Amino acid sequence: EEVNVEEVEEEPESAEPPASLAEQMEQRAISDLRTAFSLVEKYECIKVLFQDDAMLFDRVLEALDGAEDMQLALLWLNQHVPDSSAWDEDDPTVARFMDKLQRRYA
Repeated sequence: EEVNVEEVEEEPESAEPPASLAEQMEQRAISDLRTAFSLVEKYECIKVLFQDDAMLFDRVLEALDGAEDMQLALLWLNQHVPDSSAWDEDDPTVARFMDKLQRRYA
């Protein structure tokens, strides 16, 4: 009795190249917003989003870190930083800030 077994090698479906280390770092969850920003990012945020007020930036990060979830963090931000509702979402500084906030609650 002869058994004919054909071996079929399946290719993975549209395998994407592995993410670079930088891409992996950019997608990781953030446990503490205060340590998530590089020096340059802090400077940009303070200048563009917080009217050169470094103390306000620090207070905002501390409060946002203490929020229970993303919805409460956004509510707090809108209530305590009135200008935040007028932030241009297409601005790279706004996008980076919001990305870090989202990753904090990912």
